[in-house]
Amino acid sequence: MARIAVDRVSMAFETDNEHRFVLKDLSLDIADGEFLTIVGLSGCGKTTLLNLIAGLLTPTSGAITVDGKPVTGPGPARAVVFQDASLLPWRSVLRNVELGVEMQKRYGKEEIRERALAHLETVGLPDFANAYPHQLSGGMRQRVNLARALIAEPDVLLMDEPFAALDAHTRESMGYELQRIWAESRKTVIFITHSADEAVTLSDRIVVMGRPPNGIIANLDVGLPRPRSMEVRGLPRFAELSLEIRELLSKAGARS
Repeated sequence: MARIAVDRVSMAFETDNEHRFVLKDLSLDIADGEFLTIVGLSGCGKTTLLNLIAGLLTPTSGAITVDGKPVTGPGPARAVVFQDASLLPWRSVLRNVELGVEMQKRYGKEEIRERALAHLETVGLPDFANAYPHQLSGGMRQRVNLARALIAEPDVLLMDEPFAALDAHTRESMGYELQRIWAESRKTVIFITHSADEAVTLSDRIVVMGRPPNGIIANLDVGLPRPRSMEVRGLPRFAELSLEIRELLSKAGARS
């Protein structure tokens, strides 16, 4: 059984008194522990799909299940990491991470503190527990954002272009850091990006989406060795996959 199953899902929004379909009859299975990346042009429905899996939206038709259970709303088993870290400026780094489980009433204060410190260690920020968001770089804020998502021990990590606002060097560094965390935890990850190179670097499998409501136009197995070091990025297979993704997106854009 797939960990996540998207079964003939359609999603329409009301615009000018008519239904505009962003997704139509889309089906997709994601395996337990798989790192799946979704790539597509702006407006293709990839963020809508992520929000449907997160339970932040309800599909117009079709069904989404996680471990065989229907998704009817948000839940602690699915954590979302958005492009904007959205840290609370009046709370320290440690207190921002604690917020990830504070509202759930699952742990006592001491255990929350211990877990928050452990996850700051995981993302490489153990020395910044008492710092405030304005004292951090963009990459550091996203590390805090990731720690806040991980503290709840979700089975599924949903990431919507989390590194898009970072400079190239920091973005690459965060990609390697995410690879390390995923290799240790083997969580199921769905990652959205516009970058073909980032998709190939991170993923087990890449889904390419066309213009709405076309849905999936390609399903690509990466098949490159891990960890994806600079040496792996220099392999012919890496360049071939990256080029194939760019060509698919170019053709999809030309048909719009």
